[in-house]
Amino acid sequence: MRRFDIINMPVKWLPEYEGHIITAKIIPEMTSKGAFLPNISVVGKDVRYVNGKLSDEGASDVTFYTKGIYNSQQIVSTLVGSHYEPTEYRIDVLPPFCGVLPDTLPSLRIYPSSKEMTTRHVAAQLNTLIHNKKNQISETPYSHLRNPITYMLDDYTRFNTLEETIFEFIYQLRVNTVGGKKVIRMFNPEEHTVYRGNTLVLLDGTPIHSHDKILEYNPYLIERVDICGGWTTFNGEAYSSIVAFTSFTGNLPSFRLGSESQLFDYEFPYKSGQPVFPEYADSVAKEDLTPDFRHTLYWNPSVETIAGSSLQAGKRIGLSFFTSDLCGEYEIRAEAITSSGKYLNAVSYFRVESKP
Repeated sequence: MRRFDIINMPVKWLPEYEGHIITAKIIPEMTSKGAFLPNISVVGKDVRYVNGKLSDEGASDVTFYTKGIYNSQQIVSTLVGSHYEPTEYRIDVLPPFCGVLPDTLPSLRIYPSSKEMTTRHVAAQLNTLIHNKKNQISETPYSHLRNPITYMLDDYTRFNTLEETIFEFIYQLRVNTVGGKKVIRMFNPEEHTVYRGNTLVLLDGTPIHSHDKILEYNPYLIERVDICGGWTTFNGEAYSSIVAFTSFTGNLPSFRLGSESQLFDYEFPYKSGQPVFPEYADSVAKEDLTPDFRHTLYWNPSVETIAGSSLQAGKRIGLSFFTSDLCGEYEIRAEAITSSGKYLNAVSYFRVESKP
């Protein structure tokens, strides 16, 4: 490799060290690069807005480098000109899955009993529902922005238009008319004038380049407004201020995107983590009426991380777990590989009976 000055690796084979890499293509295909600003944003109550990089391999190829985004998300892809104006082009995000399939696939046949199928179906839904409610975390939107000023609109008198709302009590913002179009700008208290630079306006994390569209939006659907003043370099671009509108649902309700944007679902990598199993060691946990219908009572793929030096010394180790409310026969399976490469396997069974 020392014989090469530059190592060129195709984008589709780049390792994803920092986060998932999204590839997209400008449609219709271009033969030479144009002055475009491609970006994607994840719809929700936080700012996850990523600018794209035009590829050197093809004029229509775009790459987005994301970080810390997981699971299935709704994203908006946007392609605008250098002055944030709509163009005749659009940007299509390519699916992250392999498009090559074998000529034939083996047939899959399942013969479960109707009773067992129903039991597992209900248990899976119940565990997911209860887990989501018990572990729901209240997020603070835009917490990473610099000293944001927050307005909860329900704390004020509601007005029929968003422009009236800004005029009546959000004194940091001004609505000006430039070139026949309305723009939202932030007041600069140090110079007693408005910032002349570009303002990044967001609705549920999605950039709205035409401020007329957000000013026409129903203000009764907006829960809060976060304002971040002063020049900010955000995602590779400089903005004089950031104004983030957040709806009650966080999914762009009743908002119609412009021709430069597309909304669709995208499968980011699923976030992996060590499973957490309930503990019923104290009396409070034992008296908890939350149903527990787990089929997998305990799973640990890395026992050596818990046992530590005990395994190396050949000592016995103890691993404990609690059963669930689901009665029936359970299987305990232990597998291991010795330092010499020998495979070890042990299986045992036990039953969980209902209380009399």
